[in-house]
Amino acid sequence: MSDPAPQRLCPLCGQANPADLRECGMCAEPLGDPPVAALPFGWPALLLALAWLALLIGLFAYHPGLAIAQVILTTPPVARTMILAKKRAALGKETGLARTLEMTVISFGATLLILTVGLVSAFGAFFTLCLGMVVAINAIPGLGDALWIPGLALCGASALAAAIFAARAFRNSILRRWYNDLSRK
Repeated sequence: MSDPAPQRLCPLCGQANPADLRECGMCAEPLGDPPVAALPFGWPALLLALAWLALLIGLFAYHPGLAIAQVILTTPPVARTMILAKKRAALGKETGLARTLEMTVISFGATLLILTVGLVSAFGAFFTLCLGMVVAINAIPGLGDALWIPGLALCGASALAAAIFAARAFRNSILRRWYNDLSRK
């Protein structure tokens, strides 16, 4: 089943007319210009996305390794800013260039902080348990062969748990920031 063609109502007689007509087919009243679809977000967010894409293409051309790092570090802030700008536009709130850049910089800082804390806590937990395992193996003779596999599994599990805990620790502050950005004028 196909969708019906878009129609515009005549302001004078109420007749439904195809969207491409300039005047009413019933009374010849001018219908005005056809409505233009608006972007789901403002021009500042679009400008941000285009600048990010241009930087990404340039880096891929000259330094592919840096481009991969850029994708990992900057995709979450740019995507968050685009989604937030779209939600703000749906609520009828204007998002200017300064506000868009502010949201992006704050998002980038939060991304770096989460990545840093997660990696530091994971590596710290891993190396602390490995060091404890080495000390225990050297302190108790004959325990070395039996402790390596469970010890490495414990090290890996603790590193994973520390990284998850660190990521969850920032969850509430990120959600508060999201709602603050969404509700702010």
